[in-house]
Amino acid sequence: MEKWGYKLIVLDNGIGDHFAFLNILPELIKKYKKIIISCCYPEVFEDFPEVNLISIAAVPLILQERYNIYKWMGDNNWKESIVNAFAKLYNIPPIILEKKHKLNISNKKVVISPYSKRLRNRKPNPKNYPYWKEYITRLKERGYDIIQIGVDGEKQLVKDFRRNLKLKEIKTLLEECAFWISVDNFLPHFAHVYNLCSGIVLWGKSDPEIFGYPENINKLKNRENLRRKQFDIWEAEEIDYSIWLTPQELII
Repeated sequence: MEKWGYKLIVLDNGIGDHFAFLNILPELIKKYKKIIISCCYPEVFEDFPEVNLISIAAVPLILQERYNIYKWMGDNNWKESIVNAFAKLYNIPPIILEKKHKLNISNKKVVISPYSKRLRNRKPNPKNYPYWKEYITRLKERGYDIIQIGVDGEKQLVKDFRRNLKLKEIKTLLEECAFWISVDNFLPHFAHVYNLCSGIVLWGKSDPEIFGYPENINKLKNRENLRRKQFDIWEAEEIDYSIWLTPQELII
Protein backbone atom coordinates (compact mmCIF):
# COMPACT_ATOMS: atom_id res chain seq x y z
CA MET A 1 0.00 0.00 0.00
CA GLU A 2 2.73 2.47 0.94
CA LYS A 3 4.43 2.38 -2.45
CA TRP A 4 1.21 3.78 -3.91
CA GLY A 5 1.03 6.48 -1.27
CA TYR A 6 -1.51 4.72 0.94
CA LYS A 7 -0.99 4.28 4.71
CA LEU A 8 -2.99 2.06 7.06
CA ILE A 9 -3.17 3.17 10.70
CA VAL A 10 -4.51 0.76 13.33
CA LEU A 11 -5.70 2.19 16.65
CA ASP A 12 -6.94 -0.72 18.71
CA ASN A 13 -6.74 1.13 22.03
CA GLY A 14 -8.38 3.72 24.28
CA ILE A 15 -9.70 7.15 23.38
CA GLY A 16 -6.80 8.86 25.14
CA ASP A 17 -4.37 6.97 22.93
CA HIS A 18 -6.32 8.16 19.90
CA PHE A 19 -5.74 11.77 21.02
CA ALA A 20 -2.06 11.05 21.62
CA PHE A 21 -1.86 9.77 18.04
CA LEU A 22 -3.42 13.01 16.72
CA ASN A 23 -0.14 14.77 17.48
CA ILE A 24 1.53 13.00 14.55
CA LEU A 25 -1.43 12.86 12.16
CA PRO A 26 -0.66 16.17 10.36
CA GLU A 27 2.81 14.84 9.46
CA LEU A 28 1.33 11.60 8.18
CA ILE A 29 -1.14 13.53 6.03
CA LYS A 30 1.79 15.41 4.46
CA LYS A 31 3.68 12.19 3.84
CA TYR A 32 0.98 10.00 2.30
CA LYS A 33 -1.55 10.48 -0.47
CA LYS A 34 -4.25 8.63 1.42
CA ILE A 35 -4.60 7.77 5.12
CA ILE A 36 -6.84 4.89 6.18
CA ILE A 37 -7.48 4.69 9.92
CA SER A 38 -8.96 1.62 11.57
CA CYS A 39 -10.05 2.82 15.00
CA CYS A 40 -12.31 2.36 18.01
CA TYR A 41 -13.31 6.03 18.40
CA PRO A 42 -14.05 7.61 14.99
CA GLU A 43 -15.38 10.79 16.65
CA VAL A 44 -11.78 11.74 17.48
CA PHE A 45 -11.15 12.40 13.79
CA GLU A 46 -14.11 14.67 13.09
CA ASP A 47 -11.72 17.57 12.38
CA PHE A 48 -9.83 15.53 9.77
CA PRO A 49 -12.17 14.95 6.82
CA GLU A 50 -9.20 14.03 4.64
CA VAL A 51 -8.68 10.70 6.42
CA ASN A 52 -10.67 7.56 5.64
CA LEU A 53 -12.10 5.72 8.65
CA ILE A 54 -12.92 2.03 8.91
CA SER A 55 -13.98 -0.15 11.82
CA ILE A 56 -11.33 -1.89 13.87
CA ALA A 57 -13.22 -5.09 13.11
CA ALA A 58 -12.37 -4.66 9.41
CA VAL A 59 -8.65 -5.24 10.07
CA PRO A 60 -7.27 -8.78 10.53
CA LEU A 61 -6.12 -9.63 14.05
CA ILE A 62 -2.55 -10.10 12.87
CA LEU A 63 -2.42 -6.43 11.78
CA GLN A 64 -4.14 -5.29 14.97
CA GLU A 65 -1.36 -6.98 16.93
CA ARG A 66 1.43 -5.64 14.70
CA TYR A 67 0.27 -2.04 15.12
CA ASN A 68 -0.83 -2.24 18.76
CA ILE A 69 1.04 0.65 20.35
CA TYR A 70 1.19 -1.00 23.78
CA LYS A 71 2.65 -4.21 22.42
CA TRP A 72 5.15 -2.19 20.39
CA MET A 73 6.21 -0.13 23.42
CA GLY A 74 6.56 -3.27 25.54
CA ASP A 75 8.59 -5.09 22.89
CA ASN A 76 10.90 -2.08 22.55
CA ASN A 77 11.22 -1.35 26.29
CA TRP A 78 9.95 2.16 25.58
CA LYS A 79 10.71 4.89 28.15
CA GLU A 80 9.69 8.07 26.33
CA SER A 81 6.36 9.73 25.58
CA ILE A 82 3.58 7.71 23.96
CA VAL A 83 3.37 10.50 21.36
CA ASN A 84 6.88 9.71 20.18
CA ALA A 85 6.18 5.99 20.37
CA PHE A 86 3.53 6.60 17.70
CA ALA A 87 6.03 8.74 15.77
CA LYS A 88 8.61 5.97 15.86
CA LEU A 89 6.11 3.27 14.93
CA TYR A 90 4.90 5.22 11.90
CA ASN A 91 8.31 6.63 10.84
CA ILE A 92 7.64 10.27 11.71
CA PRO A 93 10.31 12.60 13.24
CA PRO A 94 10.03 12.95 17.04
CA ILE A 95 7.64 15.56 18.42
CA ILE A 96 9.06 18.12 20.86
CA LEU A 97 6.74 18.37 23.87
CA GLU A 98 7.30 21.87 25.23
CA LYS A 99 6.77 22.82 28.86
CA LYS A 100 4.35 25.74 28.83
CA HIS A 101 2.14 25.94 31.90
CA LYS A 102 -1.19 27.63 31.25
CA LEU A 103 -3.03 27.75 34.56
CA ASN A 104 -5.13 30.76 35.50
CA ILE A 105 -5.65 30.26 39.23
CA SER A 106 -7.43 33.62 39.50
CA ASN A 107 -10.32 32.01 37.60
CA LYS A 108 -12.29 29.87 40.04
CA LYS A 109 -13.92 27.47 37.54
CA VAL A 110 -12.28 24.03 37.63
CA VAL A 111 -13.17 20.91 35.64
CA ILE A 112 -12.54 17.48 37.15
CA SER A 113 -12.45 14.17 35.28
CA PRO A 114 -12.17 11.77 38.21
CA TYR A 115 -12.23 8.36 36.58
CA SER A 116 -10.35 6.29 34.08
CA LYS A 117 -12.04 3.87 31.69
CA ARG A 118 -14.13 1.10 33.24
CA LEU A 119 -12.28 -2.20 33.14
CA ARG A 120 -13.60 -5.13 31.14
CA ASN A 121 -13.73 -7.31 34.27
CA ARG A 122 -15.85 -4.62 36.02
CA LYS A 123 -13.34 -4.25 38.85
CA PRO A 124 -12.38 -0.74 40.08
CA ASN A 125 -9.68 0.80 37.95
CA PRO A 126 -6.34 1.06 39.83
CA LYS A 127 -5.73 4.40 38.08
CA ASN A 128 -8.62 6.03 39.95
CA TYR A 129 -7.70 8.38 42.80
CA PRO A 130 -9.30 7.20 46.08
CA TYR A 131 -9.59 10.49 47.98
CA TRP A 132 -11.70 12.66 45.68
CA LYS A 133 -14.27 13.53 48.38
CA GLU A 134 -11.65 15.03 50.69
CA TYR A 135 -9.83 16.73 47.81
CA ILE A 136 -13.03 18.35 46.54
CA THR A 137 -13.82 19.61 50.04
CA ARG A 138 -10.45 21.35 50.23
CA LEU A 139 -10.86 22.83 46.75
CA LYS A 140 -14.25 24.24 47.70
CA GLU A 141 -12.75 25.73 50.84
CA ARG A 142 -10.44 27.66 48.55
CA GLY A 143 -13.39 29.01 46.59
CA TYR A 144 -13.22 26.87 43.47
CA ASP A 145 -16.39 26.21 41.47
CA ILE A 146 -16.11 22.56 40.43
CA ILE A 147 -17.64 20.95 37.34
CA GLN A 148 -17.41 17.18 36.94
CA ILE A 149 -17.37 15.55 33.53
CA GLY A 150 -17.87 11.85 32.89
CA VAL A 151 -20.22 9.21 31.56
CA ASP A 152 -23.25 7.29 32.75
CA GLY A 153 -22.41 4.87 35.53
CA GLU A 154 -19.73 7.00 37.17
CA LYS A 155 -20.23 8.23 40.71
CA GLN A 156 -21.37 11.83 41.00
CA LEU A 157 -18.98 13.80 43.22
CA VAL A 158 -20.26 17.37 42.85
CA LYS A 159 -23.60 19.03 42.13
CA ASP A 160 -22.66 20.07 38.59
CA PHE A 161 -22.01 16.74 36.84
CA ARG A 162 -22.13 16.92 33.04
CA ARG A 163 -22.49 13.47 31.57
CA ASN A 164 -21.75 12.19 28.07
CA LEU A 165 -20.54 15.49 26.65
CA LYS A 166 -19.53 15.64 23.03
CA LEU A 167 -15.87 16.37 22.37
CA LYS A 168 -16.64 19.89 21.16
CA GLU A 169 -18.56 20.55 24.39
CA ILE A 170 -15.58 19.41 26.47
CA LYS A 171 -13.31 21.65 24.43
CA THR A 172 -15.54 24.67 25.02
CA LEU A 173 -15.70 23.90 28.74
CA LEU A 174 -11.90 23.73 29.04
CA GLU A 175 -11.57 27.01 27.14
CA GLU A 176 -13.65 28.64 29.88
CA CYS A 177 -12.01 27.15 32.98
CA ALA A 178 -8.91 28.03 34.99
CA PHE A 179 -7.51 24.52 34.92
CA TRP A 180 -8.65 20.92 35.12
CA ILE A 181 -7.84 17.94 37.35
CA SER A 182 -7.82 14.32 36.23
CA VAL A 183 -6.30 10.93 36.72
CA ASP A 184 -4.46 9.09 33.94
CA ASN A 185 -7.31 9.13 31.43
CA PHE A 186 -8.18 10.78 28.11
CA LEU A 187 -8.23 14.39 29.34
CA PRO A 188 -4.46 15.18 29.44
CA HIS A 189 -4.11 13.88 25.86
CA PHE A 190 -7.18 15.83 24.73
CA ALA A 191 -6.08 19.11 26.34
CA HIS A 192 -2.57 18.80 24.93
CA VAL A 193 -3.42 18.11 21.32
CA TYR A 194 -5.92 21.00 21.23
CA ASN A 195 -3.56 23.38 23.09
CA LEU A 196 -6.06 24.00 25.88
CA CYS A 197 -5.34 25.06 29.46
CA SER A 198 -2.97 23.03 31.62
CA GLY A 199 -4.16 20.77 34.40
CA ILE A 200 -3.22 18.76 37.44
CA VAL A 201 -2.83 15.03 36.82
CA LEU A 202 -2.96 12.54 39.70
CA TRP A 203 -0.60 9.65 39.04
CA GLY A 204 -0.40 6.34 40.87
CA LYS A 205 1.16 3.41 39.04
CA SER A 206 1.39 4.71 35.47
CA ASP A 207 4.44 6.71 34.40
CA PRO A 208 3.90 10.42 33.66
CA GLU A 209 7.09 10.46 31.59
CA ILE A 210 5.36 8.10 29.15
CA PHE A 211 1.70 9.04 29.41
CA GLY A 212 1.89 12.63 30.65
CA TYR A 213 2.74 16.07 29.26
CA PRO A 214 5.22 18.63 30.63
CA GLU A 215 2.79 21.58 30.57
CA ASN A 216 0.74 19.97 33.34
CA ILE A 217 1.40 19.68 37.06
CA ASN A 218 2.06 15.97 37.32
CA LYS A 219 1.49 14.79 40.90
CA LEU A 220 3.25 11.50 41.66
CA LYS A 221 4.07 10.32 45.17
CA ASN A 222 7.07 8.18 44.31
CA ARG A 223 8.45 6.64 41.13
CA GLU A 224 9.11 3.48 43.13
CA ASN A 225 5.32 2.93 43.06
CA LEU A 226 5.18 2.69 39.27
CA ARG A 227 4.25 -0.71 37.98
CA ARG A 228 7.13 -2.61 36.41
CA LYS A 229 5.28 -3.50 33.22
CA GLN A 230 3.79 -0.18 32.12
CA PHE A 231 2.08 -1.59 29.04
CA ASP A 232 0.26 -4.58 30.51
CA ILE A 233 -3.52 -4.65 30.87
CA TRP A 234 -4.93 -2.96 33.99
CA GLU A 235 -7.36 -5.80 34.74
CA ALA A 236 -4.51 -7.75 36.35
CA GLU A 237 -3.29 -4.84 38.49
CA GLU A 238 -4.02 -4.69 42.23
CA ILE A 239 -5.39 -1.55 43.90
CA ASP A 240 -3.04 0.08 46.41
CA TYR A 241 -4.24 3.21 48.22
CA SER A 242 -0.84 3.82 49.80
CA ILE A 243 0.70 4.95 46.49
CA TRP A 244 -1.36 8.15 46.26
CA LEU A 245 -0.63 11.66 47.52
CA THR A 246 -3.11 12.93 50.10
CA PRO A 247 -5.48 15.86 49.39
CA GLN A 248 -3.38 17.98 51.75
CA GLU A 249 -0.36 17.39 49.52
CA LEU A 250 -2.26 18.19 46.31
CA ILE A 251 -3.70 21.65 47.00
CA ILE A 252 -2.13 24.34 44.81
